[in-house]
Amino acid sequence: MIGGIPENSCKGAQSAPSSFWGCARQETALAFPLFPRYNRCHEISIRDSCTISAGLRSRRSAAVSVDSKDEPGKLLHALNRYDEALENDNARFALLPKIRWREEQMDVCAASARTRQALGDFAGSVEAVRKAEQLTQRDDPRWLSLPARILVETYFLWDRWDDALDSYERFLDVFRRTAAARRQAMIGGVASGAVAGVHILRGEQERAERIEQRMGPEAHQGFGLTFGHALLGIGEPALALDRVRGLKGNRWRAWAIEAEAHAMLGDLDALDRVLTRVRDEPQLERVPRVAAQFERARGIAGDEFALRSAARTFEELGCRFERARCLELLGQDEDARLVYEQFGAEPALCRVR
Repeated sequence: MIGGIPENSCKGAQSAPSSFWGCARQETALAFPLFPRYNRCHEISIRDSCTISAGLRSRRSAAVSVDSKDEPGKLLHALNRYDEALENDNARFALLPKIRWREEQMDVCAASARTRQALGDFAGSVEAVRKAEQLTQRDDPRWLSLPARILVETYFLWDRWDDALDSYERFLDVFRRTAAARRQAMIGGVASGAVAGVHILRGEQERAERIEQRMGPEAHQGFGLTFGHALLGIGEPALALDRVRGLKGNRWRAWAIEAEAHAMLGDLDALDRVLTRVRDEPQLERVPRVAAQFERARGIAGDEFALRSAARTFEELGCRFERARCLELLGQDEDARLVYEQFGAEPALCRVR
């Protein structure tokens, strides 16, 4: 046994027949809930799983070789191994000219955009979506449904609110015409939550409510992730907690919202419980926007050094509104007010006038 995984799942993988991959994937799925423990103890290398996948399919066509990287890429994301996920996505991105199927090309672009977004490379995330647009400029625009939703979310996280709204309007017909596939339900809700979040941050509550009323029940989880973040920006931590309670997926971002909400409510015991969850998480520092949010939560609880660190990180990322919130907490109301005015963030302005 290797960390609880049957040794014969890995032994001789390089020389195994093609049928091995299906069995190995099943065994990996059975063991998946335990993988964070393996990740921390370094008892199993995710890079090995990528090697297994590539080795078993090395003699197949280029299109299948690209597909062989998809499963490890998803696994790396689930394990928060973002550097290796980026390496995997870049390898797939380089093979785009060899991919014959448009759907697979869109999956590659979307995966690259998602990983770059997580790593704080917002410009790179936008670039990946632009590549998807180039590939489909003469095709049915519905191919762009998934990359376009990631684009809206990226602009929101980057504090480029007008770009988020413009992109949403530009692709709104695409979103409406796209079938509600299960794999797009979460990300679809995230994009709509981002747009509703911009409206709520600008004090446009009715417009935010109209967007939420159009949401299907399957998308409410994703909606709560981005909208919950916006609720923190207008000073509604209790409502933000309600939005992320029981959220599936994107656990670090949900925990960051929880941490900041508890800090704003003065519930330091609950804040400490959330911080304990992430204390030993590997690669959290590689997700800078989320890490900065945890730092701001510590700052709200009284750690001025952490608050200044969060302000610096948000500045480096280009997240001007989030930095302004840090400046407000540091007592630099005038500097924060100037930014809030530029964004039209009326609820935030009311706090510093």
